[in-house]
Amino acid sequence: MKKQLLSVAFSALFAPLAMAEVHIGVSIAQVDNVFLAQIRDYMAAHAMELPGVTLQFEDAQRGVIRQLNQVQSFTAQGMDAIVVNPVDTSATAKMTDDAQHAKVPLVYVNRRPTQAQLPQGVGYVGSDEIKSGEIQMRYLA
Repeated sequence: MKKQLLSVAFSALFAPLAMAEVHIGVSIAQVDNVFLAQIRDYMAAHAMELPGVTLQFEDAQRGVIRQLNQVQSFTAQGMDAIVVNPVDTSATAKMTDDAQHAKVPLVYVNRRPTQAQLPQGVGYVGSDEIKSGEIQMRYLA
């Protein structure tokens, strides 16, 4: 399910840009995590199907400061969009502010940002664990 959501979001966000050169910065919390490595591999494979799209992957190595620096570096490099799998969701407000200030679209993946309402140009792709748990409990009851 998450893979399908990621596919739809990735396609919807970047398909209109596919005819131009598009540079996307991607910060993954830890690439030695099997699931996160699969997300990275899927994104890389899908990007290869979109002419002109290049992804720059960075491994935050579970470091919040490292990830904040990566997002700031992406904005300084003039990336067309940023995708982040947050190390710690408490740092997402700062990342959102940085991306908004630079007018760069930002998509969080797999870990929901702490902000209750995301501003325009910022999105989240992932499941709702609370809803999933409620559905599982109803099924078991």
